[in-house]
Amino acid sequence: MSRTRSAGPHGIVLVDKPCGPSSADVVDWMRWALGGQSVGHFGTLDPNASGLLVCGVGWASRLNPYVMAEDKGYRATIAFGRATDTEDAEGSTVAESSWDAGTLERASRAIEGMHGALDLPPPKYSALKVAGQRAHAMARAGLEPDLGTRLMEIRSVDDVEIDAAQGELRATLCVSKGTYVRSLAVELGRRVGCHAHLRALRRLGSGAARVDDPRALRNFSVEPWEARHDGKPRFRIRCADVDVSREAQGSQISAAMLEPSSVLSFPRGEVRGDDEGSGLLRSLSHGRAIAREDRGWIQAPPPDGLLGVCCASVPGLIVARCSPDLIRPERTIIPFFAA
Repeated sequence: MSRTRSAGPHGIVLVDKPCGPSSADVVDWMRWALGGQSVGHFGTLDPNASGLLVCGVGWASRLNPYVMAEDKGYRATIAFGRATDTEDAEGSTVAESSWDAGTLERASRAIEGMHGALDLPPPKYSALKVAGQRAHAMARAGLEPDLGTRLMEIRSVDDVEIDAAQGELRATLCVSKGTYVRSLAVELGRRVGCHAHLRALRRLGSGAARVDDPRALRNFSVEPWEARHDGKPRFRIRCADVDVSREAQGSQISAAMLEPSSVLSFPRGEVRGDDEGSGLLRSLSHGRAIAREDRGWIQAPPPDGLLGVCCASVPGLIVARCSPDLIRPERTIIPFFAA
């Protein structure tokens, strides 16, 4: 992978993924369109979910741990009266129960009360690994993966609506890394004494990135292609606004590519493009910590926390960690200087 990062573009692409294709289908399309350039996504979005998928191209894919650690925003639709084996609308029914308007009223109050930390079991149909195997693969083979519980946190609950005709509740959620909204749907049903599942999900944001960003790619054509080795369907997607040729698709992606630091939620520190600034960049690029009082900054770095180091006159990006005395490079995203 490191050999392919040095050639071609390096940047962030925001994709408004339609329902149907997997996150891997989106990445496969981008790799094809960009002629084999390294591409990765920053947080899986289930095939039956839509919305924001943040993708890194080339060296920008090294931002993965920072974007993955960010809170996510979703618009969730939770349906009552049916439990499924996958905990979403795609699964087979495993239990049913009755519901009425009172159920939905209780659910609207209960979901507000779920604000905060929760210790919940993740879905068995998930990409989590158990003894080296994906949980969803074990579940499809008739096994019961032991996933235990994990900490999930609802940061905020907004715009709660109930649909008494359909037996559904819709809410906008901001959740922590590692939170499964399917698990939240099942827990909400448990709290009101009625089976429930996640009927629909749309990701609205991931850290500083938003699905309504005008630069996000959307309006795709989607067609079934072939089954994957695990039997799951595979889809071919293309930007519907341009010709289906590789060149046209690649040009569309390149035109939408953002500067890597645009998705960082922590501060950026710009270095001056003079001799002092160049010396500071070289020290950080070689993994050396620098003293806070070192000159060369356009503005002073924050007293603590993460910092994205950039320079208007020298392309590159380093993530550093600030302390009261030092600024220590943590990860080179794009090198400032050729090796």
